[in-house]
Amino acid sequence: MKQIYIGETHKRLYDRFSEHLGYVRTKKINKATGEHYNQPGHSASNMTVTILEKVKSTDWQYRKEREKYLIQKFNTFYSGVNLKPS
Repeated sequence: MKQIYIGETHKRLYDRFSEHLGYVRTKKINKATGEHYNQPGHSASNMTVTILEKVKSTDWQYRKEREKYLIQKFNTFYSGVNLKPS
């Protein structure tokens, strides 16, 4: 079953996705994608990316609010890859 990770960035998509691939390659399990894709039966080759929304605002707080909304909408804390809230 596919699991979803929701994230926001001000960077180019290529650069941010490359960071996520790096988390997997370097086994950074303190990062959501690093933890998930280093589990048995998972690898970076299973990763795909889809843009859900392009926010034109440069306000980082607004981007964070949109990210929070989408995490809740897709329930990715509990049925996805986003790390559980503390």
